[in-house]
Amino acid sequence: MVLALVAPGAGAAEVAKSDNVRPIARFSYEGGTELAYDGRYLYAGRLDGITQRGEKPDSGGVEIFDTRGKVKHVASISCPGNDNDVAIVRKGLLALAFHTNRCAAIGAGVAFFDVSDPRDPDPKPIGSIPAPGSHTITPYPGTDLLYVNGGGLYGEPVSIVDTKDPAKPKIVAEFDAPPLGCHDMSFRIKKDSKLGFCAGEGQVTIFDVSDPLAPSVVSVIANPLIQFGHYALPSPDGEVLVIDDEAFVAHDCATGQSPTGAAWFYDISDPALPILAGRFAVGRGAEPAGTDVGWTQSWCTSHHYNFVPGTRKLVISWFSAGTSVLDLSDPSAPEELAYYQPSDGVAYTSHYFGGRVFINDSVRGLEVLKVKGL
Repeated sequence: MVLALVAPGAGAAEVAKSDNVRPIARFSYEGGTELAYDGRYLYAGRLDGITQRGEKPDSGGVEIFDTRGKVKHVASISCPGNDNDVAIVRKGLLALAFHTNRCAAIGAGVAFFDVSDPRDPDPKPIGSIPAPGSHTITPYPGTDLLYVNGGGLYGEPVSIVDTKDPAKPKIVAEFDAPPLGCHDMSFRIKKDSKLGFCAGEGQVTIFDVSDPLAPSVVSVIANPLIQFGHYALPSPDGEVLVIDDEAFVAHDCATGQSPTGAAWFYDISDPALPILAGRFAVGRGAEPAGTDVGWTQSWCTSHHYNFVPGTRKLVISWFSAGTSVLDLSDPSAPEELAYYQPSDGVAYTSHYFGGRVFINDSVRGLEVLKVKGL
């Protein structure tokens, strides 16, 4: 399947945006989830629905785009299922995590694909492995190890998978992340410091991962105003930790002041002693209040994000509130540098790659933006 390129601005949706944002491409599909990037090719996950699991049981998988020059759709991996989180373990090896999936009838787990030729018209999994929960996945940089996270709701352990032979992956270690496990993880690996950051319901845990098979706790961040810690990511300089709150039970989408659903910023210059520095919330949601009943179309919570390399500029998604670029030079006084919010959008993931901002939207598909100054 080759996705049609939609002209920027086409359709009935109204778009609120800052003057420094220019939409340059859109590829229409439904069910967008997470994004992975290998330096040229972009891998966009899709679940078997639009904004909820199972709405379209015959859909889902991965859309592959060539980002060299003008962005082009080059291939699809058809894998009906959910949640279909994607990660590049190493060049040429794509991992796909799911609760259920027809590509690998193993229950919750991870499937692996050879993407040494990303234009392969009919890619098939070369191996798979069951793992508890299997909601998100994070490669440990510079190794063949993949951390598989259960979602941080039900106490599943983190499974560490050796992918050296992706046709025969194996779980080589597991560890518990209190109190209810990791929803997602990130790493900062340097010669003098190897840290892992685990976000989940109730707390964020900073681990020493010098021994990647036996992480040890460095410190714990317990903030009662964070309803559900979804992800935690350090800035490139290692000084600031961003924690997003996927406050799906209830949160304010009108004032831009509510702590629930906000992005929180901690000074981690000493990882053993994290210090709260600030937070940022938006007031551009589709409804005055986002709720579990209204699901993602009503939410304006912080969600997936990354940093512009070498800076403290953060690109972040907010579901119905679209996408922001934040300057965290002073995390106690974050500044919104740019925003983009289509009236029909549900921005699941917003990331910066190779000079552009890419949005994997559950309703609108992949959108590509050029933001002046990035």
